[in-house]
Amino acid sequence: MPYYQRQGQIPHKRHTQFRDAAGKLRFEELFSTRGFEGPYALLYHETYPVEIDDITDGGRIDFEEWTIDTQQNRCMFTSDLKSSGDILTSRRVLVYNDDVTIGIANPDQSTSDFFRNGLCDEMLMVQHGSGRMQSPYGVIDYEDGDIFIIPRGTTYSWHPDAGVAHRVIFMESRTPIVPPKKYFVTGGQLAEHSPFCERDFKTPVLPPPTIERGAYRIVTKMDKELTVYTVPNHPYDVVGWDGSLYPYAMNIRDFEPLTRRIHAMPDEQQAFETGGAAVCCFVPRMADYHPDAIPSPPLHSNIDCDEVLFNLGGPLLGWGKGGLMTLHPRGLFHAAKIYEESIGMKEFDGSALMIDCFKPLKLTNYAQKCADPEYHLAWKKDRS
Repeated sequence: MPYYQRQGQIPHKRHTQFRDAAGKLRFEELFSTRGFEGPYALLYHETYPVEIDDITDGGRIDFEEWTIDTQQNRCMFTSDLKSSGDILTSRRVLVYNDDVTIGIANPDQSTSDFFRNGLCDEMLMVQHGSGRMQSPYGVIDYEDGDIFIIPRGTTYSWHPDAGVAHRVIFMESRTPIVPPKKYFVTGGQLAEHSPFCERDFKTPVLPPPTIERGAYRIVTKMDKELTVYTVPNHPYDVVGWDGSLYPYAMNIRDFEPLTRRIHAMPDEQQAFETGGAAVCCFVPRMADYHPDAIPSPPLHSNIDCDEVLFNLGGPLLGWGKGGLMTLHPRGLFHAAKIYEESIGMKEFDGSALMIDCFKPLKLTNYAQKCADPEYHLAWKKDRS
């Protein structure tokens, strides 16, 4: 996380006694990364957070690999892939490798339990929907276009507003999801050339702590395996916290795209990076304005990454409508649907989320269910 936050009540010095008005000792939790050398936060609990009453098997979040015998560009009509449940059970994985898992979810229920991803950082992009995400750090209200970054190990709950259709694009990453290093100045502030700044981040707002005893289930995900921890104290009992590791969100509409006289490559529209992928945001912007510019991206052959692109709405250089997901694997040409036709274009009016993955991706049975069998022919020219 780019910058330090402090909320609620915390002691003057870390790792020192911190008592309530009655003299009862509060409990300090160190939430840290890379052992004790990475970003961290300190949370102060009113109750003892380590207590566990029971541990049970929670089953599996499973999917099957779509075994394919051809390397080709693919398109999935993900709007046709229906699901229901909460932010976990409604997930449908479309592509994956050893670094990331990518798919869509249609959460139409609040989480009745609490959820924690024990293995991966999560990116949740709200294509459609509104509601709130809550964690021990506090509450973040969300709306269309919000992109959440949730560090691994964070206990949270997701509460969609009733009667509002929801669609979420998710990515789970085994390495941290962070803004690119190239956007930071010495000292850690986001630079002037960054397409977003600290003002654009939505951070948690800490409410009064919930002090309750009961049987609270925390569903913890480790790869495909789920474990349910039943704890006697409500997880949202935090009276204060500080640090640089916490969930936050940024709306894609606050991403300021780079505009150039000639075409800007996708890495110049990057928003986040991981050890195995780069995330780029394409939003409406002025088209390239050199007198001889071709606003369409050049015909492109990936040679060291697989490209996943979610169309968030609009024609996006001739490509369909919101709900489409394309996969362009390494070693194959692909291009916008318009090339010469883009000459003279004044503005790009579509929006998309693109994830470039450095290891080859595998497709799942869910991708197979909504795949366009003729997408690889989309660039065929009429030769009559």
